[in-house]
Amino acid sequence: DGLLDREWKLVALHEADEIIRPKEGRRHTMTLARNGKVTGWNDCNRYFGTFTLEKGNWLEFGGGFGSTLMLCMPSSLDFEFFESLQVSKGFEVDGNNLKLFYGEKAENWIEFRESD
Repeated sequence: DGLLDREWKLVALHEADEIIRPKEGRRHTMTLARNGKVTGWNDCNRYFGTFTLEKGNWLEFGGGFGSTLMLCMPSSLDFEFFESLQVSKGFEVDGNNLKLFYGEKAENWIEFRESD
């Protein structure tokens, strides 16, 4: 149950042939609440949505995300971050670290660390 009610900060997106890290000073966070709501920062925008937990470690975001509409810098990971969340599958919590698996076969993962 260590997944819920904690603010998770993006460390990196781990894809087949590369590791993508946010630029210094960029903020990508996620907080999953017990009521099924997700909120956070996607670089320069706040976002919100819903999620469900199934089968113990299966996480699914529902119906897309709502977001403020500020224009982020060109090197932002805002689109990649949302796309990865929307195709997420399972997760693994290890202390202050979270892996959120995504992709057709859950072959990629988003690495998060609990915010200070």
